[in-house]
Amino acid sequence: MTALPHFDIIGEAGPALRDRFPFIEQFGVNLYLEAPESGGELQIWDLTLDRVRSRNIASTSGTYGFDPERLPPPDVTIKPCAGDLVIVRSTRLHAVRETTEGRRVSISGFMGRGQDQDVLRLWS
Repeated sequence: MTALPHFDIIGEAGPALRDRFPFIEQFGVNLYLEAPESGGELQIWDLTLDRVRSRNIASTSGTYGFDPERLPPPDVTIKPCAGDLVIVRSTRLHAVRETTEGRRVSISGFMGRGQDQDVLRLWS
């Protein structure tokens, strides 16, 4: 399992979703049931979609991801263990390194914070 560097931003899926879910911030939520012995690290860059676009870094042809060779090193790399709950700002560039031994099994979803700071929405 590998995930190229990418963003998960519900508002980028189209105007209807942007209007229906005007989130101030969005998070990815992952509960790791199994973690690989080798690989599977979560990489995070402190780069927004606007900053990636302003650097003219295009997505990899035929995918929603970006070429890691054209990016600086990630700002943070997390090696989750079974039982870990990891919450990241999915509006920041992130990736999952290739699993080379074992398997990565997780329950994942998203959490969005709206204009009213007391309201969180969860979805999968």
